[in-house]
Amino acid sequence: MSPSCGTGTNDEAAGCGIPRVLLESLGPLRGRPEASFAILLVGAAESSRWRVADRIKQRLLCEAESGQPPCGTCWSCRQMVAGRGHPDLRSVVEEPEQIGIDAIRALEDALTLTAHRGGWKIGWIPRANRLTEGAANAFLKTLEEPPPHTVYLLETGRPRALKATLRSRCQRWTLHVPEAAPGLWIPEWGSVVEAWVDECERMFRGEISPLAAVKERSPLTWAEQAHFWAICLWAASRARMGWSVPAGMPAALEHRLAPLSVAGIELLYTRARETERMAQAGVNQRLALESLMVGITREVHRHAEKPD
Repeated sequence: MSPSCGTGTNDEAAGCGIPRVLLESLGPLRGRPEASFAILLVGAAESSRWRVADRIKQRLLCEAESGQPPCGTCWSCRQMVAGRGHPDLRSVVEEPEQIGIDAIRALEDALTLTAHRGGWKIGWIPRANRLTEGAANAFLKTLEEPPPHTVYLLETGRPRALKATLRSRCQRWTLHVPEAAPGLWIPEWGSVVEAWVDECERMFRGEISPLAAVKERSPLTWAEQAHFWAICLWAASRARMGWSVPAGMPAALEHRLAPLSVAGIELLYTRARETERMAQAGVNQRLALESLMVGITREVHRHAEKPD
């Protein structure tokens, strides 16, 4: 059985369960009997994916208004919290090494039945990378014509082990949040950092090019600039996923990074950390930082007037 995550406040739900931006995306589909879809949870640790999966199951089966954390008081929530299961939640049969075609067909047969509580039916497939070739093909056909009002919930730490066509049929939710960053401010930087933030804002406004904005300022080195970008992107990623953000994020950068997609922020964060490592090693320092700043500026401008 997966680890449980009880009910709590909105912040608690976002912190240990469904990130708020993903929680809200579940709301509009509730009450549409014809709607069916599949969610693929990737990233983070397996225990984290299972905790989020538990919250998704509870949210979908909850009989209260959607778009909010599970109510915790309806019959479905009480069943889930007590660990008694739910008649509209079905899982593939646990097998040590693989998920065979018979397990998928049994899941399909169970989910063709009418929902006991008149809401969603959920098919839970943990460690989906264990699907055999035959099981994956059978499941792909199911996703092409799924039973009505059914959600298939998959998780894996090895998404590339799944067929590309199967991945394309799922809503991919990446739960990875960059590792915890240190404090956002280093006191001895002081006004140097403030001047750097001001110049970044000038870059976003188009007053100077990203290449012209790349300068080495004593005591702010190439590596420290890349590190600061990594911290800001880390904070922006947490904010977009609905988690709390440490105080100290410069308002100008917070405003500029807020519209970016989670995937875009994580990609830039990875580039920032790689740029930092290159700068620390003294390899292509300026070129790497210029490339990072061009990428950040491009993403900021691309999302400036387009919602995520």
